[in-house]
Amino acid sequence: MNNEVTSQLSDIVSNLIGLSIGEEHVHTDENGWYYYIPAHSLQSYHPLILRHYRGSIFMVIPTKDYEFMESGRISIKKYVENATWNFGYYWGGGSMLDGIRWMPFEEKGIHEKEKINRYLTILACRTAYRTSGYIADKKTCERCSVKNCPFSRFTENKSWEKEVHEEDDRVKFFMSVKERLENRFGFVVSFCLSQEENTVLIFPAMGIELDKVSTSVCLNQEILIDMLYHPGKYEIEKLVDSLPIEAGIPEHYKKGVRGMIPCKRITVPSDEGVNFIYDFWRKDVYSRGFLEFIDSPTKNNSQKPLKPITISGKHKSTLLDKIRRLF
Repeated sequence: MNNEVTSQLSDIVSNLIGLSIGEEHVHTDENGWYYYIPAHSLQSYHPLILRHYRGSIFMVIPTKDYEFMESGRISIKKYVENATWNFGYYWGGGSMLDGIRWMPFEEKGIHEKEKINRYLTILACRTAYRTSGYIADKKTCERCSVKNCPFSRFTENKSWEKEVHEEDDRVKFFMSVKERLENRFGFVVSFCLSQEENTVLIFPAMGIELDKVSTSVCLNQEILIDMLYHPGKYEIEKLVDSLPIEAGIPEHYKKGVRGMIPCKRITVPSDEGVNFIYDFWRKDVYSRGFLEFIDSPTKNNSQKPLKPITISGKHKSTLLDKIRRLF
């Protein structure tokens, strides 16, 4: 990356939002961040400013936009003024829907400085609490620039009503898909990933309930990103109705076979039920335990009921402390 371009972006944007974005925290989406920000997936003139789970703020510029600035085809100042800046967080943690979120604040440029500064400042404390459980003490809150902070323990009559609302159409999209698949096929949809194809792809997983099969779904990557950039653009129910459903077997290793067995997928006809999917999954035994589970989903529920455990006073407080630390 060009040091001059990076330095100017850092200075200009930091001054506009009133918060520091170091040169080392200016990136492009050339390599991406797993399924959170896939490589070369950002829309042109739609850069991101995100609060990282380690606390710092970082900037992500679409690769072609950066190359335009680097070559001098557009000035850095003009790019900042004409880009649609999006703000949010990158928390990671395995879940695509919970791990990253962003949204536009205005059509072009950075003008709502106080709103942006307030959002990102409160977001710093939210991020710290999520990653470590830390909540600011009274002295820290008194020194903070944010007044009437709804996240502070020391604010009376707190309310989030006047703060930025982080509505996420991706969640509505996933929940609509989840409801339809569970109603139609009777299994549990527990996880969402992304894919390039414009379908609803169902992958098998082990049962999270003893009498039901658990699955994950893959939804179109381009649509999921577009939903972040353009809240309210999609009619979710119509979108879900329009998508073909596929059953898939993920890429996997198999004993006695050299290398990875590639992903397999098949379209589920509209008049077929769950047995069509199970028959497809049975064709490739990549998980013997799972195949046994779908053939007899209730047999793992045959063991005797667990008896309640009585914890003595001597160990009760220690155990409760350990449980609390997990959450």
